[in-house]
Amino acid sequence: MKFKTLLPLLLAVLLLPACQQTGRIPLDQETQAEKESTQANPIEMRQFADQVAQDMNQKIAAAPVIVNTPGKVTVIMGNFDNKTGTTSTNDFEYLAKRIRSDLINSFASNKLKFVEKRSRMNVLAEREKIGTAATPAEPPAYDPATTYTLNGDFYRLKRQRTNLYYFEFQLVNFGTNEIVFSSSTEYKSISGQ
Repeated sequence: MKFKTLLPLLLAVLLLPACQQTGRIPLDQETQAEKESTQANPIEMRQFADQVAQDMNQKIAAAPVIVNTPGKVTVIMGNFDNKTGTTSTNDFEYLAKRIRSDLINSFASNKLKFVEKRSRMNVLAEREKIGTAATPAEPPAYDPATTYTLNGDFYRLKRQRTNLYYFEFQLVNFGTNEIVFSSSTEYKSISGQ
């Protein structure tokens, strides 16, 4: 009789630790696997992406070419290129998408109008049968004098557990191909600290 009463209690005690080690954890909590990994740390990647987006927001919004243009300027999101040689494609895409999202949803969007590349929209329009294949629905032409592309290059220097991340971005005018603004952000961290 006592055995039947103690068995469920014993099972609960044995299984409880296993339940505590699964499930969701806070995004800023480093796991043991992250501490032991030689790959870019996800917490560091998030912090760096947030720092880059914040720096880009402030610097682009204050750039003379933006401030001195009446109304909004059009920004086509260009390429953010992975030049690290060590950061995986998935890790890099996460970083790039987070930066883009933060930038588009920032205060800089009061002066900037972000648009998607036409080629991507044309493929979607054709697939969804918006317009016809011969004449897909297209927005009007952008004014080249006030249309820019935002491009960036991402670098990572790694020395044992020390990582130096560097992101350089450029705003290029479509009318002249002139790099009208260029800036960079750096972030240094020690993995597992």
